[in-house]
Amino acid sequence: MFSATLARRLATAAETSASGAKSSGKLYISRYPAKKVWPPDYSKLTPQAQLKYEKKYKRRVAMLSERPRWDRFVKLAQLLSVTSILAYAILFMKWEDERHNPFFGIKKGFWAQFGYTLDMGTKTPMQSTTARPDFNKNPQ
Repeated sequence: MFSATLARRLATAAETSASGAKSSGKLYISRYPAKKVWPPDYSKLTPQAQLKYEKKYKRRVAMLSERPRWDRFVKLAQLLSVTSILAYAILFMKWEDERHNPFFGIKKGFWAQFGYTLDMGTKTPMQSTTARPDFNKNPQ
């Protein structure tokens, strides 16, 4: 019952809005009429004038479709994804054979800064067995 009533109300609302638009008959007349008719009749224009209008149209479309904020976000997302994939591949990825890892020196130096040592046979960083001289195990 409710759906029939809702459908009937929507149908009558659509009919009244459609008939109201037809019966109003008011045209919008600007106080400032256009100087030129747009789009122009290309059959009456010279090739140079056609080219001029095409360039103007392309420029206007390019300006309207420009989205600097979105472009900046997409470029930043691309940079972030490529950088994170490269960082993962160089520093964290477990290679099948570490002897053929072209980034082993970079990986070893990076983990050495945090106190880890990497051997050719191990796949993960291991805690350094040598104690740091500035680290005191027994605080007093």
